[in-house]
Amino acid sequence: MNSREINDVKKVFNDSYQKTDQQWLKSYILEITEEEKYLEQLLLNLGFGNSVVAQKVVAIFSPGSSPMKRVRNEAKKENCLFDITHGRKTRNVIITENNHVLLSAIVVKTEQLLLNLGFGNSVVAQKVVAIFSPGSSPMKRVRNEAKKENCLFDVTHGRKTRSVIITECNHVILSSVKAETVSRRFASLLEEKSRKRND
Repeated sequence: MNSREINDVKKVFNDSYQKTDQQWLKSYILEITEEEKYLEQLLLNLGFGNSVVAQKVVAIFSPGSSPMKRVRNEAKKENCLFDITHGRKTRNVIITENNHVLLSAIVVKTEQLLLNLGFGNSVVAQKVVAIFSPGSSPMKRVRNEAKKENCLFDVTHGRKTRSVIITECNHVILSSVKAETVSRRFASLLEEKSRKRND
């Protein structure tokens, strides 16, 4: 073999080596992005490197109302309040299945279906068990019992309570949006979810 043939062989070898190296790098990057997407579905980013398991989140509330301040104070007394705002303004109050209250300085975004309850408050649709009108005596008893157990969340912002939402972990959420409207929103979320599955 002369030097020209040897250089040609080296060039072919180097080109194929670089191609396999690039292919490996591309597949590795693709693998990492798929893993990040999977983690995003599992974890809910709360900012500053903090996250919570998305499946444990029951509701995401706006922090401004006085009932939310009461919820925060009660959680603080029970050592269930986690302030992860790093001194910044609280943007969301996240409620978990086991009554932990998380304060976040960022507006939380999730892949889960959120049922809008008005005023920037929402509940994870998969966690909703029932939507009731508030007028009956049994509903008043449910509200009183939930208040005693610190499982009552009032997101009416001072307006008249028009619906009572019960979650699978026995949280009772009061909303100023009519029960019929909340039920329609819930049904449209379920339809949207089934449409996405079929596509």
